[in-house]
Amino acid sequence: TGLGFAELTSTCPDASAPAATRVATPLHEPMFIPVLAQNEISADLATCDLIANDLDVVGFAGLESSIEITLEESLESGLTLGARGTCDTLLLVQGPGGKFFYDDDGGSAFHPLLTLSGDAGTYRIWLGYYSHSDSCDAQVSLANVGDTCPGGQASLAAAPSPLRQEDLHAGIDFPLTAGGQLDLNGCDDLAESLGAQGFVTRAPNFIFEVDVAADQPLNPYPVVLSIPGICDTALLAQDREGAWYFNDDASEGSFSPALTIPSDRLQGLSLWAGVYDGVPCDGDLHVQTQYEDGYELYQAACELNLPSCPKAPRFPAQTNVSITPNDTPAPLSITLDEAKSLEQCGDEFADVWLKTGFFSCAPHLNLTVEDDSLGTMTVSADTNCDSVMLALSPEGNWAYNDDSDGTNPALTLPASQSGTYSIWVGSYGQETDCSGTLTVSTSTQPLACPSPDLDAKESYSYALADLRDGGIRHPVIAGGEIDITSCASIIPVADTGYFIDRPDFAFDLTLEPQEQVKITTDGTCDTTLLIRDASGNWLYNDDGALDQGAEIELRGDSGIYQVWIGTYENRLCEGGVTLSRGLFKE
Repeated sequence: TGLGFAELTSTCPDASAPAATRVATPLHEPMFIPVLAQNEISADLATCDLIANDLDVVGFAGLESSIEITLEESLESGLTLGARGTCDTLLLVQGPGGKFFYDDDGGSAFHPLLTLSGDAGTYRIWLGYYSHSDSCDAQVSLANVGDTCPGGQASLAAAPSPLRQEDLHAGIDFPLTAGGQLDLNGCDDLAESLGAQGFVTRAPNFIFEVDVAADQPLNPYPVVLSIPGICDTALLAQDREGAWYFNDDASEGSFSPALTIPSDRLQGLSLWAGVYDGVPCDGDLHVQTQYEDGYELYQAACELNLPSCPKAPRFPAQTNVSITPNDTPAPLSITLDEAKSLEQCGDEFADVWLKTGFFSCAPHLNLTVEDDSLGTMTVSADTNCDSVMLALSPEGNWAYNDDSDGTNPALTLPASQSGTYSIWVGSYGQETDCSGTLTVSTSTQPLACPSPDLDAKESYSYALADLRDGGIRHPVIAGGEIDITSCASIIPVADTGYFIDRPDFAFDLTLEPQEQVKITTDGTCDTTLLIRDASGNWLYNDDGALDQGAEIELRGDSGIYQVWIGTYENRLCEGGVTLSRGLFKE
């Protein structure tokens, strides 16, 4: 357990006082030592002249050292010391010669990391906190510098994970626990060459074995390995030739990683799943072939009767229709084919994991708009089962609807831009016999949607320092008349929620590159959150916070963030939005 809230004193850390934990070791293997609650009084390091005169120190530490370790022999490659906790920790170390060493954020996330010469003798270690009020569970790691990198030997991992080419057509998932005790920032080769950071196990999570029949050529297309958004994860891999690969955030605003590996490097590939902040989390590794333009994936999957996911660019639809203003195409008869669950469709649908439905690979209808004076199109399905609908706009944005009319879905799409809109109808459950009709109507009236061009109801300016001690909360009436599922041109995946057209708030935030701000909603009903960030990207969340609230973390881009607070159901309710400090990331 970590240190509790401490009484602040002007006294400095005392190297002569006994430590709570004492260890004597040759340190042949990395050690991970939990810090026991002990120091009820802490010192402001910046006021300790013997330390502050030599080091640029900020933070607080107990008077007695947390750990005292005696190295029985010198470490030729050096000694690495790190700390990992659920809050912003720091390390203060006195080496065998009496010299002090300090670090705050040298490791991944907000964790400290020190590399020392590794001379034999006694090291006194203080685990401290950036803020006097911080307190959290923590542990200190000690390792020979040569033991700070993950190992790629096959003997370190469990049995190889088998992959068949037919599995890679449609995609395959492997359950995993991401995270470990090694801080990649301590592995200089990987940190410098790949920018690798985060925490991994020493042994790989997976070593892949590709099963290819003797008469079957190796698929030439690359393979994408990804972890859909569960927490802030990272992927590290090493192929049989010794080449390393790393990815942290595959797309802007996403904490989900993805690695693209040549197919001939997948055999024997070692893979590590890491976490950025050091807190392990469970999820799935998704592995799938990446075909050129997506067309071959559809064609191969459909011909092999392997249901694949709806994906841009479009597969030729069952029916293709061109429409102009005031057109009303004849109702289209549809039959639902063999389908795959949307929840299994990987990163492209990671933001709609709450959306249930089974969809075939090819769309039922491609609607081509030839006249940009058309305002909106409404597409509705009438089927003999509980059906759902998915649409893809010319800009590549998705929209989804479940129950617009009883158990039948409908979507109103902005059609002011010429191009092709693809429509899929799926079943809520895996229906085996479902059919019906698909109807399209048009209007020249533009679609009302949240607009960043309108002035916000309220505007505020904050720096991160303003958001200490729990942050700042602003009350709001959540909700509005605009159904966000109709606004496919605004957000990459249109989720559920009702909003007003102008922003509820405009927050002018001043942030350093490593700083993050967390925006959380609450209310007397189920609230949702829509943000247009300082770079012009749309962000959305529904149930990221407890008690039916939403939550989004923003990374260190200064500028104006426009914020809408909506409701899951079409109603208004009292609520609030809170801005607080998030994690720090380099």
